[in-house]
Amino acid sequence: MKINTVTGQVDITELGATLIHEHVICSSPEFMQAFHPRWNDPAKVIPIVAERLKYIKEKHDVKTIVDGTPLSLGRDLDLLKRVSEESGVYIIASTGFYTGNCFTLCKASPECVADWLIDEINNGSIKPAFLKCAVETPLDGYQARVIHILSLVMKATNLPVFAHSNPGRKTGLQILDEFAKYDIPMNKIIVGHSADSLDLEYNIELLNRGAYISVDRLFRDASSLKKAGLAAELIRQGWANKLFFAHDGICYQDYMNSKTEVYAHEPVDRLAVVHDTVLPFLRENGISEESINMILVKNLQTLFE
Repeated sequence: MKINTVTGQVDITELGATLIHEHVICSSPEFMQAFHPRWNDPAKVIPIVAERLKYIKEKHDVKTIVDGTPLSLGRDLDLLKRVSEESGVYIIASTGFYTGNCFTLCKASPECVADWLIDEINNGSIKPAFLKCAVETPLDGYQARVIHILSLVMKATNLPVFAHSNPGRKTGLQILDEFAKYDIPMNKIIVGHSADSLDLEYNIELLNRGAYISVDRLFRDASSLKKAGLAAELIRQGWANKLFFAHDGICYQDYMNSKTEVYAHEPVDRLAVVHDTVLPFLRENGISEESINMILVKNLQTLFE
């Protein structure tokens, strides 16, 4: 089976160890449009980002990242392609929407917006292969409209969706309920950030519904070991086939841009916490290499079946 990356189609078995939700760059679409190409100058940004991706590839053999940056966070497909070429890491691009009211989304019909996304996926020169939505607050009309749009896209393309959630408000359950209204298979949905709550029962409830969960926002602090402990318990209970790991890391953020220098926010090893901290913890606590390989490699293949 072939899957679209920003540098072209790749057999899915070649993608190897994958981090399911990272951000090459997060930026303001308004500033990008107003000040292009000086805003996020590729000549300055690409070396910063490529260095971080080269690091995880060379040190930990991470071959692929899914870039979870939607349109409203400044996704730049040409930039992603150049970063992938420079770093040697496969990048799978996303399309979709984050939080906040977009004028077009508030006015255009779901069918109109979906048609544009479907056309990009099928006919774009650089084709996204992932979808993105977000339900941060209790589900409202705007967020429900986004899920309606993406449901239309999912039916037309069979692509999976990474759903940003707020585990403190258990919006993951609202996300699944809303997608269910459109008969979307739960095994095409990844509920992001659900492990932030460390609520075992909540995460199992999502898994029992058939969704995947992403154990992410992994930082170099005590919270990562707590999340690793949650992951270990889920694996012991037989859920390795429904887990993904990621950092939700941003390799370059534009809000500290200046005219005189580029702000390199993230340390070079920002995307290595999974391998430096989480995986050693799992191994020390009896989790098998088979389970680890399933989470890092095999689950992505199953997700796209």
